[in-house]
Amino acid sequence: MRIVPGCLVAAGLMIGSAYAQTYTALGAGSLSCGTWTANRLSAASDPARQDEQWIVRFLSGVGWVGNGRDPPNGVDAEAVWA
Repeated sequence: MRIVPGCLVAAGLMIGSAYAQTYTALGAGSLSCGTWTANRLSAASDPARQDEQWIVRFLSGVGWVGNGRDPPNGVDAEAVWA
């Protein structure tokens, strides 16, 4: 009976690992660093503003989830964008 919990944990780890390998990101957050840099050349453009808002919302979301992390703590949006 002690084997069953171990097998369940192992199965869960394998499923989680397979899921991570097949994860697909879509949208503004999936753009390359090169695209971010190109968009930032014209900081007043719509793509640059979208990228800026995506990253500050993402970091704020990481802080909201918690787990001891608070990426935007002590910095402002301009510092993040830089």
